[in-house]
Amino acid sequence: MSIELRDLSFSFGNRRVLDGLSFEVPDGGMACVLGPNGVGKTTLFRCMLGLAPGYRGEVRVNGHDLRDLSVRRRAREMAYIPQAHVNVFDYEAVDMVLMACGTGLGMLRSPARRHEERALAALERVGIADLAHRSVNRLSGGQLQLVLVARAIAQNSRALVMDEPTSALDFANADRVLALARELAREGRSVIVSTHRPEQAYLYFDQVIALGEKGVLGCGTPQEVITGECMSRLYGTDVTVSPLFDDRARSCVPSARLV
Repeated sequence: MSIELRDLSFSFGNRRVLDGLSFEVPDGGMACVLGPNGVGKTTLFRCMLGLAPGYRGEVRVNGHDLRDLSVRRRAREMAYIPQAHVNVFDYEAVDMVLMACGTGLGMLRSPARRHEERALAALERVGIADLAHRSVNRLSGGQLQLVLVARAIAQNSRALVMDEPTSALDFANADRVLALARELAREGRSVIVSTHRPEQAYLYFDQVIALGEKGVLGCGTPQEVITGECMSRLYGTDVTVSPLFDDRARSCVPSARLV
């Protein structure tokens, strides 16, 4: 089991954000956390990564309690793609990706040629190898997001945590990133992604966790969770889920529309 949450809760002062969350993402599984703004999706990911240590309950990564793992060990086990990134220094794209290769280096050691090749291969895999030597401060928001995806790939972790990775991407690049995430899951990684898009959850993911203000409203396959009733409760408005045939997926893809 790659990622397992047991009765996870987290509060900001007296405000309870997460309350008793429990779910599992196995090796080779691809899970989606779906929900509106402000329900705690980013906070959930911060707890899973050890960036919000005040949580209650248990987070287990590849059989180990997260609290027992060093920062270096966590980086070997999980890679993180945030939804926003502020650049302070004028790095080239390849240098930003290369930073992810340091989990296997000792103190004061410089990356070797094999690490540079790994970084370039990751940029190639997300389709932006031609931007390798461009300053990250000269990239568009979508291009920068792809650099962050490449950095996570270069980290070679068993689990991949992606916080709204397609929010700054156009349709084609969003499809590329989610299709790539699915490839990584099929290679044996566990992948967990947050999104606001029910159709993405239905088309790409094995498991959907519908997270609302009062906790988990549904957890299961896309067909089980993405229903008109569940989506209406989740977003607090009337939603109809209409099946549309998608030849690529060979399945029914719902199109959620407001009534």
